[in-house]
Amino acid sequence: MGASDNYTQTGFRLRFDDGNETTATWQAATNVNKTQALGVNFRLRFLIRRDALASNDTNFWQVFESYNGGTFTHIQVAVTKSEPFVSSNYVHEDETTQQIGSGVYNTSGANDSMCNSVDFLSMGITWVGDGGNQVENEIEISLVIQPGSVSNGDTLEYRVRRASNALDGGYIEVPILTVVKGGLRISGGTITIH
Repeated sequence: MGASDNYTQTGFRLRFDDGNETTATWQAATNVNKTQALGVNFRLRFLIRRDALASNDTNFWQVFESYNGGTFTHIQVAVTKSEPFVSSNYVHEDETTQQIGSGVYNTSGANDSMCNSVDFLSMGITWVGDGGNQVENEIEISLVIQPGSVSNGDTLEYRVRRASNALDGGYIEVPILTVVKGGLRISGGTITIH
């Protein structure tokens, strides 16, 4: 990676797993951290900006988690506090549309940015070189925080990595969820106890 491969995590937004890529309900405004209940499925959407890419770039993107400020670990079943789950609301590697960003969107490449898998948990995305202009892409992942793996008040921080490497442009906005045990969630007329 060189100066022409400048990727930055510039935003995020949390949503409920109650709809497809365009209809799922948002939990909070863009770049707002919140509490998250144990054992309740949720989705996390990231906004990634690419600066000055002269040619096409295809790579795998993965989501990493830090527990209470510790080391970042690739999210996997039985390894991290958050685990992936397979949502019935969308298909693995569906294309994303622009929902939280406002810049030029990466529509000309392979934009398989919806991760709905518990196996490898990565998304293959092709960014199309456009002479060095800034372009955005959005990545979404389905997660659940496993009961028994965390305590009330613990924090989980999430970052997207490119081929397991930290983004060279850095992390402007980073989601940090605070674990809360117990309570009710009301969504679409359904009450969930957690």
